[in-house]
Parts: sequence; C-alpha cells; structure tokens
Amino acid sequence: MEKKLIAYTDGSYNSTTGYYGCGAVLIDENEQEIARMHKTGKPDAGANGWNINGEIEAAVMAIRTAMDLGCDDLTIYHDYEGVGKWPDGVWKAKKSYTKAYAAQIHAFRKEIQITFIHVKGHHGNKWNEIADQEAGIGANGEKPDAPGCQDADTAADTSFHSWRSRYAENALGGIEGLNPSCRRCLEAFILNRTPAFKDFAALRTGGLDQYSRMLISDIELKIGQKEADLIRHMVNEEQDYASALRWRMRGLTAEDAAHKANVDREIKNRNH
Repeated sequence: MEKKLIAYTDGSYNSTTGYYGCGAVLIDENEQEIARMHKTGKPDAGANGWNINGEIEAAVMAIRTAMDLGCDDLTIYHDYEGVGKWPDGVWKAKKSYTKAYAAQIHAFRKEIQITFIHVKGHHGNKWNEIADQEAGIGANGEKPDAPGCQDADTAADTSFHSWRSRYAENALGGIEGLNPSCRRCLEAFILNRTPAFKDFAALRTGGLDQYSRMLISDIELKIGQKEADLIRHMVNEEQDYASALRWRMRGLTAEDAAHKANVDREIKNRNH
C-alpha cells in the first residue's frame, strides 16, 4: 500500500550567529504528527544564500526523513516559492546551491513522488508555525543529537527560548527616538513566542519618528552592508527595502524587519 505523508518546511537565518536553520514537521493524512526536526548550517562564503539555504535544506531534510519512514508520496508545503519553483523548472536555477538543490530533488523523484505547494508564511497555520519554530532553533545554532520526534511541550518550550534569544534582554533599552505607542507594540511583539501575520501587521510607528527621516545610506552604514544585503534579499519587493531597514533600526531583527515589510506590502495589495 502506498504510504503518503505531508511535510511543512521553513528556513531561517540568524545574522548574529551566522547560522541558517532548517525546520520541518511531518504529518500523516489525518494530521497526526509523525516527526519534527531542525538542522543548523552555515552558508558558503560568498554564496549569499542566507535563509534560502535553510529553506531548501529543510525540504531535503524532510524528504530524507520521509523516505527513511517508507514514504512513497510526499507533499511539501513551503512559504518560500523557490523551494518548489526551482526543482519544478518554473524558476531557472542560476546559483551553485540552487542548481545542486534542483538536481538533488530530481534524483529523489526517481524513488519518491514529491509535490510542492506554496503557502503564505505567518498566516496562523499550525504546522507552518511549527516548521518556523524549528527553523529558528536551527538558526540559533542549536544542533539536535538526531532529527525526529520531540515531546510537544519540550519543543514548544525550546522554541520559546530560541525566539527570546534572538532579542537580548531589554532589547529596546538603547533605542531612542521611538514613539511611545511604537515602543509598546515592539515590546509586546518581542515577548510573543509565535508571532503570526496579525502580530506583524499590528506593529505601528505611531507617526513619524527619527528613523522615518533617516537616509537609507546612513542606515546601511549603521547596520553594516552585510546585514543590509540580507534584508534586501529577504524583502519580496525592492520598494519595501527602505521600510524594512527602518524597522531594523527600531529594534526588530533583520529577518523580522523584512517579514514586517512583506506583511505590510501584502496588506496594501489586498486593499487595491
């Protein structure tokens, strides 16, 4: 009998540790959890893969685990489009790591049927959020003894500490020029263990602040070109680069700042 499984995968990047993280959760057709896993890696020098390395490696990790479990047919839900579009030939793989990834999926498909389905991240899907949490653990540099099932309470507690470790204690203490309402929003956001789409949407500046007027070149100089390039890489549209940089200056991590800009863009597109 054909064994079908479903995987939710995600990737992350921690600019502080320099690690990317892979996260995945496997479930059966009745939505019973089979396994959750994470993995830590470091991008090749000059590859500029950052969180994309985590995204594609998460899919590979899920496929290998599914095959070990005797799966014949795997459906992968992912929130970064390239995970499915590179191996399916919709996007042309140009980088060395995307070419290698597409070739690897081609080889896997000789042994297992693989279907990719793109979903929107931070939209409140339980399984997508678990994959995101696992990727965060990996990006934090925490390497498990072996991938596989974890106790649900333990996994949730670990992911909470991983999320908090992305923000130092009193993370906003040294940031001046925030409007009071913005500071309150950010403080609540930082304490949120599993921020979803609505939580990013709820972040508001409370009006113009000193970062609203700050030149992009000055922000790039302040945070460093490497982190600025990372943010540019993660925003879905170039026009949102400036907004993401300003949220970085207000205290969000590079990844969260890019997510915030992407969420705002999606809301604008819905209203047009």
